[in-house]
Amino acid sequence: MAAKKYLLVWDRMGDYHVARWRALQQQLGAAQVLAADLAGADNLYGWIPAWQDDPHYRRLSDTPAQQPDVQARFAAFARIVRQEGITHLALAGYGRAEYVLMALWARMQGCRVTLFAESWYPASSKLKDVLKGMLVSALAHTYLVSGVRAHRHFTHRLGISAHRLAIGYSVVDNAHFAAGAGLPKSKTVLCVARFAPEKNLERLVDAFAQSTLPDLGYTLKLVGGGPLRPQLEALAQRYHWLQLHNWLSYAELPALYGSAQCFILPSLFEPWGLVVNEALAAGLPVGTSQAVGALPDLLGDDTPLQFSATDTAGMVRVLEQLIEAPTPPDPRINRFTPDTWATALLGLA
Repeated sequence: MAAKKYLLVWDRMGDYHVARWRALQQQLGAAQVLAADLAGADNLYGWIPAWQDDPHYRRLSDTPAQQPDVQARFAAFARIVRQEGITHLALAGYGRAEYVLMALWARMQGCRVTLFAESWYPASSKLKDVLKGMLVSALAHTYLVSGVRAHRHFTHRLGISAHRLAIGYSVVDNAHFAAGAGLPKSKTVLCVARFAPEKNLERLVDAFAQSTLPDLGYTLKLVGGGPLRPQLEALAQRYHWLQLHNWLSYAELPALYGSAQCFILPSLFEPWGLVVNEALAAGLPVGTSQAVGALPDLLGDDTPLQFSATDTAGMVRVLEQLIEAPTPPDPRINRFTPDTWATALLGLA
């Protein structure tokens, strides 16, 4: 039997993708795992692709990730599969035409296909769920999903058999973020999120203003960027305790988390929320809205540090509890690492 040879494909690779890729290479051998992204740039993240000279990395197109380039990307993908003797393909979901074509073609070539997925969005219609279930079932043999909510979505809503699923897609390099855990703490509540409406940051600012934290000398630090920057800058002019920062590099993140007192993510909807992984790995108490996908897996359904995303009073309560919360225990976040990701993926083969 030929040795397994994997190709991992994401929209746009970042440092947390690379950590997963390296973990799989450690288990199979570097030459047995290639990684590719659709593009070398995007409109969201300023990732510096230090891995672009790696002999096992491929770029499928020079067109930015948000722009269509289906023909060129598929042609490059097909060449890689043929020339490299790929036996196993793992793709970042099914929401792009490129991925649908890649998955269907790879199955016809005899490759075993796994889809990565974080989906658990609210129900829309039974018909849509049935049609989507038929699509994802045709595209892949197996699915590596983020957590229990995505697992329930695939089994209960899309009708996918549980034996075709594994949990553990949404991981970061915990050791990287733990490097900041011993730093001196400042009186800072941290939120790392895109400055966009779905992140619910204006409500967070309102809740912080209504809480006792400003009088206690605490700062709310928002790190990110996006379309709501003008509105948030206007609020920062009003509130001396509100700080805005642009995205930081991957190397700077451990110190950012490590110097904060606690972390909060108030999103109106969040498929997972890797910033929760990062904050927990750095040893921070974490509060989230109930719409954050990572909540049951990383914090537990019974955590008191949760709130309805539209409940400002509930957000105030959690903010005031967060600054007194102890350092969280390790076991939950220790089950979500690049090594466990690689093991879960191989278990689906």
